[in-house]
Amino acid sequence: MNAKSNSVMPLRTIKERFADKEGPSERLSCGHVVPGGSRKAQSRRCPKCPTREGPEITPSGPVALRKWFAEYYGWPDRKVKDISKLHRWFIDELDAEKRHIYETDCRLLVIVVDDRAFELQLMNTELAAAVRPDLAGLDSPIGNGAMLSVSRLKELGVLADAIDQVVRRSYCVPSFKYVCPRTATRLRDFARELSSYVPP
Repeated sequence: MNAKSNSVMPLRTIKERFADKEGPSERLSCGHVVPGGSRKAQSRRCPKCPTREGPEITPSGPVALRKWFAEYYGWPDRKVKDISKLHRWFIDELDAEKRHIYETDCRLLVIVVDDRAFELQLMNTELAAAVRPDLAGLDSPIGNGAMLSVSRLKELGVLADAIDQVVRRSYCVPSFKYVCPRTATRLRDFARELSSYVPP
């Protein structure tokens, strides 16, 4: 499943407004002169500039695994109504207030690829770096994202064990004392919950 990007006209700021024989005009930060108008959003997009690539858009695809995540972890973006366009979930039991208190806590980001695979990212970069040497057996390095299959949930256990090992040897990040056990437990809970999912 390949992501695609859309082309958009870059945003420009208005540097000067003036009137000439053509009527109201605006000079934009790119240097082009465009007709003036009351709609600010239109006037800030220069029709004379070349388009640029916009953000990647995840193509629609199977939705069974997305439905499972929405049921267990909620709807991640209320602005999106089509579930086939959802693909990112944080596996995080902390509410906004607790997350502010535990700023070093390691959040788990899951990116759904299709009904049988997902990418897992550790959002604490220090912890991701600490466990990376122990995870050579995974398909791709944690931190940049490990591609996992719902049929191989034992890999989540391998990751949890590796995180537990971090605090059983010398470590230089004091918060690991609390972050590692919480993250390992969260991974094991996630694996247990995900075992209820049956791919179509």
